Amino acid sequence: MDEQTFLLQFKSLPTNLQQEVQDFIGYLFQKYTLEKKPELTKPLRKAGTMPGLIVQMADDFNEPLEEEFIDYMMP
Repeated sequence: MDEQTFLLQFKSLPTNLQQEVQDFIGYLFQKYTLEKKPELTKPLRKAGTMPGLIVQMADDFNEPLEEEFIDYMMP
């Protein structure tokens, strides 16, 4: 549909229907502009970007913790 045909048909509508067409065009415009905005996403984390951050680790880090959690374990 070309612009002249659209305007001719639009002007032949009653005023209340012209308002509905304007509202619908506004809705489509708003929907289209909202969809085109870039999404704000968190950047993916990259492994190995903070080497040397942990400078000291306890000697018994890998040892079992059974004694500390004995109260919480099921009998």
